[in-house]
Amino acid sequence: ILLCLTWAPFQIQYAQEMRMYSLGGFLIIASCYFLIKLIKKFSWQNLIIYSLLITAGLYTHYYLIFSIIAQALIVLIWRKWKILLAYIITGLAFLPWLKIFISQAKQVTDTFWIPAISGTSVPNTLLRLILGSKVKIEDHWILYSILIGISLFFVILGLIKTRNKFKWLIFSLFFTPFILAILLSLKQAIFLDRYFIFVHAFYYILILMGIFKLPKNIFKYIFASCFVILNIYSFFSYSQALDLENKPGMKSAVQYINENAESGDRIFVGSSFVFFNLQYYNKTGIMPLLYAPGELSHFSGTAILHDNDIIKEFPKILKNPAYMINTTGFGNFQPSVPKTWNKIDEQSFQEVHDHQGWIIITKYK
Repeated sequence: ILLCLTWAPFQIQYAQEMRMYSLGGFLIIASCYFLIKLIKKFSWQNLIIYSLLITAGLYTHYYLIFSIIAQALIVLIWRKWKILLAYIITGLAFLPWLKIFISQAKQVTDTFWIPAISGTSVPNTLLRLILGSKVKIEDHWILYSILIGISLFFVILGLIKTRNKFKWLIFSLFFTPFILAILLSLKQAIFLDRYFIFVHAFYYILILMGIFKLPKNIFKYIFASCFVILNIYSFFSYSQALDLENKPGMKSAVQYINENAESGDRIFVGSSFVFFNLQYYNKTGIMPLLYAPGELSHFSGTAILHDNDIIKEFPKILKNPAYMINTTGFGNFQPSVPKTWNKIDEQSFQEVHDHQGWIIITKYK
């Protein structure tokens, strides 16, 4: 299992992004470990640790509430009443954040960017959990359909043949988040591939559990080896698809500014979706400013923006050169600059992922 997860492109992609997905995956796996210990033999120490882990998970990403519900269902079905105290502790620990949660939930209801769920959403997600998010499903959909069928066959075989009762905990952690996400998406679309990184490890466990329940050792080793090879192959295919050598992105874009900007120059940014990347690579000592004449959407980084990061209008006269950074990708907002600004240079740098588009840097005087 560890070998497959190590090479899984789905895991690697989000381990390389500065987001909460890998942390959330770790927390739910760790909480599962302590839940199993609690079910086997109750102890107050393990209960406290379990409570802290699921509380941290809930504060890490709201999607983890589905995984916590998946665990709670097993606790209820097996009538482990003392463990229910952990969910009471978590509920109390979450109270300080409840007002913000309600506010954010209303924002999602009013406006959000996730597309509506469709009949292909679940199978596509199951496939990407194995092959990574770069896979082009329409190219070989018959082959991919067979792969999904085989993986689900092993999931079912493992559930039928495995006698260990904790198989139902693993299954619940895989199955329950899908069901809850689908049901909630009937009202407000929240179903998205990357949110299921929290079920990824449990999906792999179920597949391998089925493989090792095959009747003969030769079949076990063949299919297990094929699964490992598939993950390694998918990893290298994913790495090749990234084409990093020809997609320098924000790192090279800011390097251009670092090499050319002088003290007194200005740096302006047209989209908050690239503002923080720019801040990370910026070594000029010049404070970049985000141009935001109107209200920013709640999913555009507003939680970590400060008032002094933002300007509402451009200066009409430039005493020194100014660099304007825009993106053609997600969050594309390329504002018009004052007519008194004269363009003297422009550079573009392609970002790694398609939805990120190109970074465009324009120099004005």
